[in-house]
Amino acid sequence: SQRWSRLSLAVAAGILELLIEATPRQIGHTFLRRMHSVVHPEGLGTGLDPYLTLASLPPEVITDLKWWAVFLKEGGGRYAPATMSATLVPTWGDGSGTGTGGTLGLPDRPLKMWMGKWSPCVFRFSSNWKELMTLKLTLINLASEDAEAAKGTTIFYFTDNMAVYWISASGSSPSPGLPQLIEDICLLELKLECTHQVVHVPGF
Repeated sequence: SQRWSRLSLAVAAGILELLIEATPRQIGHTFLRRMHSVVHPEGLGTGLDPYLTLASLPPEVITDLKWWAVFLKEGGGRYAPATMSATLVPTWGDGSGTGTGGTLGLPDRPLKMWMGKWSPCVFRFSSNWKELMTLKLTLINLASEDAEAAKGTTIFYFTDNMAVYWISASGSSPSPGLPQLIEDICLLELKLECTHQVVHVPGF
């Protein structure tokens, strides 16, 4: 309910804008769009005058800022590309139908396989959701198996789902439920201090 100086909000948005390059897949852009529309809405004119007015932050903007708070807490706002980018960790996943699973190929480790079965409440979700959730579960498995071995590496995730490839590349999706998974995947990437790259493999 508090009203803020648009000039102060513009300064905050500008600082976060500088940190977008440090966010995985530059997903920070997604969490600043609505803030910009509050800082300088259409119809307020140009120059300094619009910034000398007050504005309230709608709930969706507060939600975006909470994502930034989690990002800053997890990653410290520092840019952390793969330090061992030549060390590749191949992973494969498939989450369609009634089950999910994949493989992890950590350096100097035997190939590890994991699998699971979707609970009935998941059946209503789309195949794209299941495939993206499988990518998330792969990173969770990686974190629990040996997070230190994955640190600084480039994780290649092979999937036959073209939508997962494009969603991961763009860092956004208009489909309900998928943006939250993308956020979770990016935060896992920060925790693992790795870079993940989705590769589309056509076929059955």
